[in-house]
Amino acid sequence: VYAADAKGKTAWSWAVANGHLGVMKLLCGAGCRPLVSSVDANLWTPAHIAASSGYEAALEWLAGEGGAALLDMRDRYGSTAAHRAAERGHVGA
Repeated sequence: VYAADAKGKTAWSWAVANGHLGVMKLLCGAGCRPLVSSVDANLWTPAHIAASSGYEAALEWLAGEGGAALLDMRDRYGSTAAHRAAERGHVGA
């Protein structure tokens, strides 16, 4: 569950990138926490991925699981999830 591919993407990364909230909940239920297992090579967390993709439901759920710490984490370029959402025009995220 914690393994990453060549680009540093984990099961979390793929589930969030494809908007699979059910898979995210399944991973969490199996003990795979969003903060522990999910930072990719660019230091993107699941929150960065959800926000940049406009997956508001996933982002809300992640905020409940990871709290402010997850939302406040910065990527390699100093951006938070909110920055990534704004870049892509996802004002609801």
